[in-house]
Amino acid sequence: MNKSVWYISKYAVIPGDGIPTRQYFFSKYIARNNYDVTLFSSKSAGIKNCKVKGIARKKKIDGLNHILINGPEISLGFSVKRIFSWVIFEALLFISPFFLKPKKPDVIIVSSLSLLTVITGFLFKKIYKAKLIFEVRDIWPLTIVELKNLSPKNPFVFLLGKIEKFGYKHADFIVGTMPGLNIHIQNLIDKKIRFESIPMGIDTEFYNHPKKISSEIINQLPKDKFIVGYAGSIGIANCVNEIVEAAEKLENINTNIFFAVIGEGSEKAKLEKRAETMKNIVFLPGVPKEEIQNFLVLCDLLLNPWQDKEIYKYGVSPNKWIDYMYAEKPVIISYNGYKTIINEAKCGEFIPANKPELLAEKILEYSEKSSKELKQIGQNGKDYLMKNLTYNTLAGKYIDIIKSL
Repeated sequence: MNKSVWYISKYAVIPGDGIPTRQYFFSKYIARNNYDVTLFSSKSAGIKNCKVKGIARKKKIDGLNHILINGPEISLGFSVKRIFSWVIFEALLFISPFFLKPKKPDVIIVSSLSLLTVITGFLFKKIYKAKLIFEVRDIWPLTIVELKNLSPKNPFVFLLGKIEKFGYKHADFIVGTMPGLNIHIQNLIDKKIRFESIPMGIDTEFYNHPKKISSEIINQLPKDKFIVGYAGSIGIANCVNEIVEAAEKLENINTNIFFAVIGEGSEKAKLEKRAETMKNIVFLPGVPKEEIQNFLVLCDLLLNPWQDKEIYKYGVSPNKWIDYMYAEKPVIISYNGYKTIINEAKCGEFIPANKPELLAEKILEYSEKSSKELKQIGQNGKDYLMKNLTYNTLAGKYIDIIKSL
């Protein structure tokens, strides 16, 4: 047996508790390479109808050990209750090894959020004389400063900033889902760091079993039009209003183009009201992730608009791009940040953010491409995904890092 690895992430989810997450997939494939892997996560990760007695639930799944730390049920979004659940998680996490006795770690991977976990990870590093990998999936507190308009002088933001720098300084290796994270880190600390970008990926064992989508949704999509799709949350940050604006501009220009938006969110009702007289767009109810692929394959072109925010200069790695590429469809991303994956795969293109007129022009341009050309662009994305972004392949990068420590 090779090294023992603890992978700690409050928001990790395993099959049976919900939609499995990145941390589970990595843990599974690292374990398959003869490592003893223990994945720690929290019941407060949006897991419903799951009873945990005492401090935690311990179980074996797919060759790895999973420890689910007890905690309160919380809703998604930034709230005081969510922050409180961070504290509960860290307290129970710290004492859990003394009761559940997982194998002593050689390497500890701490995956934010919560940022507080990097402190617990550091304490474990000292107690067990282990190496610490700090995985950053969301740059806090910069994200809430820019997207939630909090002041950098806010005491909570100030504290998180101190914790973030602490993690960077004391980690033996830093992994980021965003390719330019190292630039952000070097702007904060003067220590030389070891860094690797490992983006979001795909687990073919999970994707190979999509569930059927309801006929009620399928029947709302026309059979003889060029369908432009969006799947995901419909909040302020998701800029779905730009899609509606593009639909408005094209309504009287090309009646063959039809827009389909599937998902839920705080802006949905307002956008539905705005589009209620439009004949070229439909808003569909959100569906479980396992059904999304059966919606995406019915589309001819897929969209993902982003806000124009400074934080994106370090890059992003959203699950949405993975879903879109797997569906073998061309993709248009309205985005001003660090460009990666889509351009490398040649499966679509980036256009400037907050330009609905340009978005409409690009949609019109793609609608005039031949089915053969559209199919090739979509196939480029699927080919790139399967070659470079399977979790089995990406886990190899993690294993190389572990071996180097």
